[in-house]
Amino acid sequence: MTTAPGHGFAAPLVNGRHLVTRTVPEGITCPSYFLGDNGSSWGGGTHPVTVRQWWDPVTLVGGVDFLESSAPCGIPNPHDTFTLVKIG
Repeated sequence: MTTAPGHGFAAPLVNGRHLVTRTVPEGITCPSYFLGDNGSSWGGGTHPVTVRQWWDPVTLVGGVDFLESSAPCGIPNPHDTFTLVKIG
């Protein structure tokens, strides 16, 4: 699977769908925010996240589970779906 020029990952076919668990280095972006009466600033930034992704090679419909991250903003919705687009 190619995600960007020069970047990608392998996803073996398991029970009729591609399946992979991988870490996305900058997979979660936390916003900057202010906390408390003194307005302490907590910087945002990007954080790694471990995900499990799968998709059907015929329909190109898939899903992702966000499994774990050190991001201080957390993972508000740990599941998502997507549709891949074949290029070329």
